[in-house]
Amino acid sequence: MDARVPDGVATRQGWQLASEATTDPTTNDLTSLNRVAIYMKNDKFVVAYNNAGTITYIKIAMDGSATTIVHNTSAP
Repeated sequence: MDARVPDGVATRQGWQLASEATTDPTTNDLTSLNRVAIYMKNDKFVVAYNNAGTITYIKIAMDGSATTIVHNTSAP
């Protein structure tokens, strides 16, 4: 990562740079079916959303260990 570009800032090339997350969003962070969180955690690309009070995750392994998309309520 270019040290001159802080996390959460778009580069001139149009990339959004962010470090891998250490925590997952909670129901306080995401309004039910109104907001999503997109992040990397445990070598997985994650989309998290609040489905009527339950955080649900769509996960894609980025380490080459799998080629499937996992959609469930287990945090990465």
